[in-house]
Amino acid sequence: MLSFPKLPNELIFIINTLEENKFEAFIVGGCVRDCLLNITPKDWDICTNAKPLEIKKIFSNFNLNTTGIKYGTVIVNINNLNFEITTYRKELKYQNNRKPQKIVFLNKLNDDLYRRDFTINAMAYNPSTGIIDPFNGKNDLKFQVISFVGNPFDKAKEDSLRILRGIRFQSTYGFNVEENTKKAIFQNSNLLRLLSSERICSEFLKILNGKYAKKSLNSFKLLFFQIIPELTYLNFSMKKNEQSQTLWNLALNSISNCEPLINLRLALLFRHIGIYKNYNKLGILNNYENESIQIFNKISSNLKIPKKHIKQTTEIIKYQNINLPSNIIETCHILNKINIQTYSLILKLKKAHLKAIGAPHTEITTAEHLLDKIIKNNICYSHKKMKINGNDLIKLGYTKGPNIGKALDTILNKIINEDLQNNRLDLIEFAKQIKPTDSQ
Repeated sequence: MLSFPKLPNELIFIINTLEENKFEAFIVGGCVRDCLLNITPKDWDICTNAKPLEIKKIFSNFNLNTTGIKYGTVIVNINNLNFEITTYRKELKYQNNRKPQKIVFLNKLNDDLYRRDFTINAMAYNPSTGIIDPFNGKNDLKFQVISFVGNPFDKAKEDSLRILRGIRFQSTYGFNVEENTKKAIFQNSNLLRLLSSERICSEFLKILNGKYAKKSLNSFKLLFFQIIPELTYLNFSMKKNEQSQTLWNLALNSISNCEPLINLRLALLFRHIGIYKNYNKLGILNNYENESIQIFNKISSNLKIPKKHIKQTTEIIKYQNINLPSNIIETCHILNKINIQTYSLILKLKKAHLKAIGAPHTEITTAEHLLDKIIKNNICYSHKKMKINGNDLIKLGYTKGPNIGKALDTILNKIINEDLQNNRLDLIEFAKQIKPTDSQ
C-alpha cells in the first residue's frame, strides 16, 4: 500500500465516526492528489454513502453548515477547522454546460468518482482500505498527465469550467495534457462563452500565476486569444528576422523569470499590448505605455478583473520604462512619485525582461540595493515620513489651501536633496523662513 501522510486527528475522527455508524468514509479529490504529490492540502473533503440528513444527525453535536445540504454536502466544524462531507452522488442534465439540474445520491464510491473531472482528482483514500483509483489517476500523477475521466468530449461539454480547470492544473503542476483531453478542450472552447466573466477571470488569474504559466499559455495560445482577443496584438515582432522574439514570447519568457506575484505578471503580459497599434500607425515606437494602459483597462472591464489588481498593474505599465537611479537621492525622488511596493515590482519587471532577452541586469541590482538601503535606514522620501505636517504649518500661521502643499513639497525636496535634515526643530525653523507673506 502506498505510504500516505498522517491525516489530521479531526479527519480521522470524522472517518471513524461515520464507520462506527455503519457507513463508508473516504477523503477524496484534490486532497488525495496533493497528498500523493507531497503537498499539504488546503482543504479536506470526505465522501460517504451516508445521506445528508444522516450526516447531519451523526454530527449534530458539532457546529454545522448545511447551506449545501440539497447537493449532499454538510460542513462540520471541529476545533475551528471545516470539513466538507458529501454523499456519493451523480449529476444529471447539465444546464448551459455548467450547472447540473438534478442531483442523484448514490451508494457506490466508484459511481461518485466517475462524475469527477480529471483522473488525478478521481481518487479516494481510507486509512484501512488505502487508495481507491478506478481510473488510473495515480499512474497519471506518476507520468505527469492530465486526463479527463471517461469520454473527454462528454466531460468538457457537461461543464465548460473544466476546460479552464485542466489548463490551470497544467499551469500549477507542469503536467502534459493528454492528447484527446487537449482536443476536447479546443473543440469545446466555444462553450466558454456560457461562463460568467468572473469565473473565467478567476481561472485565468490562477493560470497566469502558476509555476508553469508559460507552458500553459503557450500550449493553449489560441484559446487565450479567443478569451482575450487583444492578446493577438502581441503575436508579432518589430524586428524582421527569424531570431527575434514575438512580443507574446517575450511576455511569456519574462513571466517565467519572475515570482508568482499576480500584478507583476499581469503587467508583464499586457505592458507591450499597445505597441502593435502604435507601431503600425506611426511607423515609430512612441509613448506606447498609455496605449497599453487603455487596452488593459478595456480587457479588465470585459474580463471583470478585480479592482485591487487594476490600479497597481496600471502603475507598473505606466512607469515600466522609467530611468533607473544611480544614487539615493534619485531613488527618493522616484519614490516620491511612485508607491514603494509598485517601484519594487517595476524593478522585478525590468529584471525579468532583461533575463528574457539574455541581457545583464547589474543596473537592476544596484537599484535594488539603493531601495533596500532606503528602507533599512528609514530615509525620508515622502510627506508621510517628514517630521512636520500640514497642521504644524497652520500652527505657524500658514493659511489653509495650496500654500500648505507647496511648502511641504519644498521642504521634502530639501530633505531628499540632503540640504535639510529630517529633524522636527530644523523643519519648523525652515518652514518659518519660507512662510508666504500673505499668511496670517
